Amino acid sequence: MKNFFYLLFSAVFTLMLIACGNQNGLPEMSFSEDSLESIQERQSNFYQPEQRADSTLFVITDHDYSHFLFRKDDKGQLRRTFVLGVYTDLLHPRYFDTWDTRHNRIPDKELFDELTRDFNLIYTRFTYINPEQGVNRPAYYDSLGNDKAFVMGAGHLPWWLRTNYSTGESGVLSCEDQLSLHERVDRPAFRRQLEEISRFAGESPLIINLVDEPERGGYGDSWSFSGDMLRLMYKEASPFGLVSLGLGPVGFANGNGQGNKLLWSLDNYDGGCFEEGERPDDATILRRTNRNTAEVLDGMMNHYAGSYDLLYLNSYALQISNPAATGATVSGMLHHPTVNRQKPVYPWISTENFRYDPDEKGFSTIRRQVFSALANEAGGILFYPDVRVDRGNRPGEYDERLWQFTLELAEELNEWRDVLETGEVIGMENGNQNGVEWIRYKNEDYDVLFLANHRNQTIRLESIHDEKQTEQLRHPIQISARKSGIWYRPVGESDFRFFE
Repeated sequence: MKNFFYLLFSAVFTLMLIACGNQNGLPEMSFSEDSLESIQERQSNFYQPEQRADSTLFVITDHDYSHFLFRKDDKGQLRRTFVLGVYTDLLHPRYFDTWDTRHNRIPDKELFDELTRDFNLIYTRFTYINPEQGVNRPAYYDSLGNDKAFVMGAGHLPWWLRTNYSTGESGVLSCEDQLSLHERVDRPAFRRQLEEISRFAGESPLIINLVDEPERGGYGDSWSFSGDMLRLMYKEASPFGLVSLGLGPVGFANGNGQGNKLLWSLDNYDGGCFEEGERPDDATILRRTNRNTAEVLDGMMNHYAGSYDLLYLNSYALQISNPAATGATVSGMLHHPTVNRQKPVYPWISTENFRYDPDEKGFSTIRRQVFSALANEAGGILFYPDVRVDRGNRPGEYDERLWQFTLELAEELNEWRDVLETGEVIGMENGNQNGVEWIRYKNEDYDVLFLANHRNQTIRLESIHDEKQTEQLRHPIQISARKSGIWYRPVGESDFRFFE
């Protein structure tokens, strides 16, 4: 197994106010005034993983681009890495050598080769090996290397905890179960689960994703995970690679803050448990809108501080209804005092059929989410495709147009990977000012704008700026309504061109 090396991160936090324009219902991303003191106090007790000498991927601190992952190139030099990730398990079963409804989903080599051509982060299931049933770990999994990695664990680890530590008849982790879980869990047994996942990854780099949406229990009807449990999981998982965490819905489609089990417990019981019979139904919890999106995010970020090396965002309803909220929320996470722009934050972008208009398929909406995130300093993009053919609880017929669109969009971003990995950020406009967001990278070959127009009208961009000056464009850039993409010019030329 090839271990990762994680450079020790410093506990330097600075309270920051992220001003996000509220033209489209975006809240101002301000955070609680007492965050810094309480975070520093908790940070002193957080686990600091040992350095790993044979690492390939790094999270580093005190760097202008700490919000990117880094890797060692062939010469042993550190190079920042732009992440393009994809979730594989909800594609058509015909793409898989092994496929069932629980654990055993192994893509065939043709799909695997296609994925690894376009993506450098493959989010897949840990699969129980059972040769008698024809479930074998494929040899081609070992071809991942350098800046390519598997992400595993998020489905398996909560399921294993629930299976072994639920005390009720329902088989889910109750509030009391979750609050005491870090004291009850058999740590050697938990470590063996991590070892199994690590063995399945083989020689390929591995990122352990602890839980998706811990604020709502991560699995079924379980209560929210405690920060203490996630910090314990982080300590046990760190020797096997970088550790990630996925935070779930932070807002309704209308832009208001969305409730979740964690925030409901913090608001009503100071993080404790309710009396028997007092628990509201999930609909009641989700309807709470007494906090805005930034306050919901602040509560989750503070509670789970110190339990990850990198973060994912998946708040699909909010992002799809207001693509600019994707960048605003990424920025809010990235500049939160618990992260302080020292760790990567990656948004999940849904390309699921059932979430989009069946005629238009949401191509423009998807692109604006992607380019909003980039304009707000996301160091990578993760795609969540789903053709919805493996179960009957979602509407829509089998349709691969969005899957093909996902591959094409990944290919487009890969064309400019070198600029994203070697260029300097010399200017940006975000926070949805005037409905247009952009970030400007420049390397020795190209000057590039990654831009999203969220307005339903054509925009003329007549000037751009860097840290020193504003440049009036000889030929303004015309950006059609709700258009997003890449505008570039070779260094030394005056006019930007649209990349097609």
